[in-house]
Amino acid sequence: MALLAVLFVPLILLIAINNGKVSQVFSMKIPVFLGEISYGIYILQKPIHHLVSTVMIYLHISNKSLIFYNSMICLIIFSSLSYKYFETPLRKSISKQYFKNKTN
Repeated sequence: MALLAVLFVPLILLIAINNGKVSQVFSMKIPVFLGEISYGIYILQKPIHHLVSTVMIYLHISNKSLIFYNSMICLIIFSSLSYKYFETPLRKSISKQYFKNKTN
């Protein structure tokens, strides 16, 4: 685990101070979108994998690679829907309520 920190700290610093190609890559739509839905990916990864695995085993499909890739596709879809229809409206509602109480 400590090795990962040693690897990721320089990467994070490089991204933070770089204004060139690295920044351009991380500013593209797909990485930004994946960053926005990352909370849903984190929270939903286990339930989605379990659901997809159960369904595919029920359908007599036991190929682990196929289960993995189907889980990833479903995870991105469900995380996107969660972001659009749950996280964003809830964040707006909380912000509106917070700023309403701040002005009083």
